[in-house]
Amino acid sequence: MLCFYSPLIPRFDAKTGKLGMSYSRFKTSELNSIGALILQVCSIFHIADVRSGVGEDKQYTECNNLTLINFVLKVLGPTHERTLTIYLLTIQVGKYLQLLVVKH
Repeated sequence: MLCFYSPLIPRFDAKTGKLGMSYSRFKTSELNSIGALILQVCSIFHIADVRSGVGEDKQYTECNNLTLINFVLKVLGPTHERTLTIYLLTIQVGKYLQLLVVKH
């Protein structure tokens, strides 16, 4: 069984007032072959920020949570909450309009 510390909300930096990506940490040896393949593909295509060999015993892998919020933060970098919200709403409205056009 894998034990995750995984807050799904972005990490807030009080010094800058900006949001950054949140991360999950898990033991590399407990990851099955499909999970390892998915992480490798995400790392190759820069979809996720994957760091292997972390922790005091170097047996853990750390990866940003694979959510739309974290993907937008990966593309934009740390940003203010208002800006992030505007981008996410723009993506949602854009996808809605795209589906509306395809439907009709």
